Amino acid sequence: MSNPIQYLTTAAEVQHAADILRTAPRIAIDLEFDDMRHRYGRNLALIQIFDGQTPYLIDPLPLTNPAHDLEPLFAILRDPAVEKVFHSCKSDILLLDEVYGVHVRHITDTSVQYTLLAEADNNISLGRLIQAELGIEVDKGEQKSNWLKRPLTEAQMQYAANDVLYLFELADRLRDKLAALGRTHWAEEENAALEDVRYSRDERPYLRMAGKYRILPQELPLFRDLYLLRDQVARQLDRPPYMVFANERLPELVRDLPRNLNAWKAARGLHPELKRPPYLDQLAALSAEDFVPTPSRLCLPSSVAFLSAGG
Repeated sequence: MSNPIQYLTTAAEVQHAADILRTAPRIAIDLEFDDMRHRYGRNLALIQIFDGQTPYLIDPLPLTNPAHDLEPLFAILRDPAVEKVFHSCKSDILLLDEVYGVHVRHITDTSVQYTLLAEADNNISLGRLIQAELGIEVDKGEQKSNWLKRPLTEAQMQYAANDVLYLFELADRLRDKLAALGRTHWAEEENAALEDVRYSRDERPYLRMAGKYRILPQELPLFRDLYLLRDQVARQLDRPPYMVFANERLPELVRDLPRNLNAWKAARGLHPELKRPPYLDQLAALSAEDFVPTPSRLCLPSSVAFLSAGG
């Protein structure tokens, strides 16, 4: 039976926990973060750690300077002497790299272990894996919670703790199964490769939008610049881009571009901020005739130089 959950909200508490955790041979870890659902960008909302005795929930939101205040913990994540047990860790380690420049060392990923057993689903959730391997059913009802909202509920805190409480037992059980199959070295190689995973910025994120298949090739530059303007407004408002206007509206606006200020004011589904200066004027400056069919170029047309000039 583990100790009660420790909910940490100050730099001093983080430092005290790190002093304890750095002596552990291994820690189980998970992150809760918001990825363009409630705020702009990828925002760390919670760090869960279990050392075999105590589950820690480390809340970065109340910290005065999270990058500085979390450094004692980040030092442990970088330390190859301490094993870090995750489940499906790529999103977590990419966020740590992108936001904090932290490169995690000595990783064991239970998802990797399970995949190498080649028993069934290659993308099994933690809840299903706990049930399949340990016979324990955990409540996953808080999975889609708003993890940036405070205070956290008791249900959220228990959900978050459950994400790390069973990882040691899972990792040990799966390690034994892999050893019986002679696949231990496979897992070691795959887990070691995770240390080299790095975040890389997508210079043309608009090409990942499904809506690009609903436009003509010559309309892609306009599609791109509407995407970039939406992103600019979303960043200013600290809201996800879909709250500025929905993804499906992007190709619709390109195919039937409003031609003047009044048409933009009447356009449906746009955030009110877009219908006020300076953004309204910037939208009105867009003209499909000003774009030439060069979808691969990254420079902005002269008619939308406001984007590079900062509006």
